This record gives sequence, C-alpha cells and structure tokens, in this order.
Amino acid sequence: MLLSFSVLKGTKMMTKKSLVVLSLLVVGACGASSSVFTPEYEAVAQAGHPIVVTNLYASPPNSAGGVDVTIYSKNVSAKRIKYIRYTVEPYNAVGDKQTGTISRRSAAKLRDVGPIEPSKFEGGTWENSWYNNSITCIRLSKVQIEFMDGLKRTYSGQDSVRRIVRSDISNSCRVQ
Repeated sequence: MLLSFSVLKGTKMMTKKSLVVLSLLVVGACGASSSVFTPEYEAVAQAGHPIVVTNLYASPPNSAGGVDVTIYSKNVSAKRIKYIRYTVEPYNAVGDKQTGTISRRSAAKLRDVGPIEPSKFEGGTWENSWYNNSITCIRLSKVQIEFMDGLKRTYSGQDSVRRIVRSDISNSCRVQ
C-alpha cells in the first residue's frame, strides 16, 4: 500500500496524491502477484538478507524547499517484519552533504511500520524530510530491520547497505 509518512511524528498519513497513486497501482496491478521473485531478489534472499530496497529517490525541492523521500522494499525473508528503519543523507549537485535549513540535521531517520509479510512490498513517501533547495540526491546510509520476534538486522555503511539495494539503484551521490 502506498502511504505518505510524517518524519516528525513517525505516523502514517494518507494524502490525496497517495490515494490517486494507490488507485492507479491497484488498477494496474490486477492479475499481478507481489510474490514473484526476480533472479536478483532470489539471490539476495539466498545470501541471507531479509529485504531488497527496490526504489530510493528524492523529489525536487518544492516551492518552500521541502524535499520528499520515497523508499520501497520487498520482504524476501520467510519472517514477518515489524519495522524497517532507514537513515538517509542528502547531497547537493556537486556531492557535498547537506543539512536541512530548519532542522539543521543531515540524516533523516525514517520508519516503515509493519507487519510486512513475506514476499510483500512496503514503503512510501516521507514528505518534507528536509527543507533545502540545493538537495539533488540522497544516499541510504543505514537500514535496520526488526522482525516480529524481536530479532534485528542492521546494515550500516556503503558496502553493507549495497547488499540489500537493487543493483540498478546507485545509492551514490558522487560527482564524477
């Protein structure tokens, strides 16, 4: 289900935009199964990793400089997930780490609340994660998965996080 998330309160809030997109997803997904594993998802699961990050991007700044973050993941484990906690950092067009002009923080800590069943996708958009007109790129720096049984798995740092991010997502803001 597509939901928008509030970064400050950590609660799910449905917006008109989300309802429209959700409606399109439901109509477009008729006959499609979310339990289908691609070879890449299967390889991640076989390596013992519980999720695959399937989408990761920031919106362009809105008129007030607010930047939204969208993240989706697929549970490729056999266990139900209670929470996925993402730490995301913003960068400008030349690769410099940025901070929010209001919060003065660089890292946004975002939480997806389950339960997330095996083989299911979950995620959404966290609106106005930062206010800064120069943000053009985001990098996922940490992911913590907490299962319903209390077990936690943490991926921290570029090499570790790369193991669970889909291969066509660069997760890098380096200028070359």
